[in-house]
Amino acid sequence: MGGIVTKDAGKAMTSANQEAIDLRHGIIQTEHLLLALLKLESGAATDVLQNFGIDPGKLRADVLELVPAGLGPVALKRLPQDPRAKKAVEHAAEESFGLDCSLVGTEHLLLGLIRETGGIAGQVLRKHGLTPERVREEIIALQGGAPTPPPVT
Repeated sequence: MGGIVTKDAGKAMTSANQEAIDLRHGIIQTEHLLLALLKLESGAATDVLQNFGIDPGKLRADVLELVPAGLGPVALKRLPQDPRAKKAVEHAAEESFGLDCSLVGTEHLLLGLIRETGGIAGQVLRKHGLTPERVREEIIALQGGAPTPPPVT
């Protein structure tokens, strides 16, 4: 996603790579993206979760409960994304565009993860009561506007 992401979203994308390596996984999955978002101490995704009363530590524990560590060290320094993680990032870009934002931020990544229903991140977020509609509404409220949401894919 290069230069079309905010600084925090870029940090999260880089951190997702490290999350996967730390868990000894050879590929970045949706759960690694969510774990990376949860490590951020501030930003729009953090604000959204806080506004819903969601404890990032609890969310992290729920993810790690579902994701066993791999068996051996990962040799690569830069890992590829699996198809679900790629789709979540595509959803994030769509959401950014639909919310009339010039950059993809952490809030859009969070929304993209929720929309990617097959990934662990989306499952855990929905378990905590988050839906694309609720999160989108909260993002709009944080932005102070009312843009048209992107088409459902």
